[in-house]
Amino acid sequence: MGLPTIVSPYLATAVLDGGVGLLTSAARGRINVMTASFFAESSHLPVLLRVAVAPGTLTHELVSESGWFGLSVLCKGQEEWALGCGSGSGREIPKFDRWGIDYDLTSNGVPLLRDALTTSECRVVARVPLKDHTLFVGEIVASFTQTRRSFRDPLLVSELRTYVGAPMMTAPC
Repeated sequence: MGLPTIVSPYLATAVLDGGVGLLTSAARGRINVMTASFFAESSHLPVLLRVAVAPGTLTHELVSESGWFGLSVLCKGQEEWALGCGSGSGREIPKFDRWGIDYDLTSNGVPLLRDALTTSECRVVARVPLKDHTLFVGEIVASFTQTRRSFRDPLLVSELRTYVGAPMMTAPC
């Protein structure tokens, strides 16, 4: 299929480096997947994940409506998914089909990826409005490690710059 040739303003201006994941959502018979890099574990007991999603996106609409989301952490070698799922709206592109991403629906209707480092199903327990995003906090109800990928390194935001021609931001420490 080939990597998309895009120049991403986000990748060009991102200050922090971190993992790249795919955020999955579903409601009313519609499913979507989008690239996420604003996510982290927020609590151990119970285990909570937080993820930031821009209002106006299909993912925001589906997570808000259903109260559920899936988060899959990608590994090196999955750049095509990261770039492809972050380069268009799920309203216009059926991204699971377009990028050949296999998934299973949970009993709660959450699409979970079959092939990622880890995949978690989360029930939304809090929403925090931010300036240009909503922070969804989800309690993990199920989480899986993909043993075929567990030896691989996670995909990092900085590694995607290589594929889209975005320069690395440098700043004095």
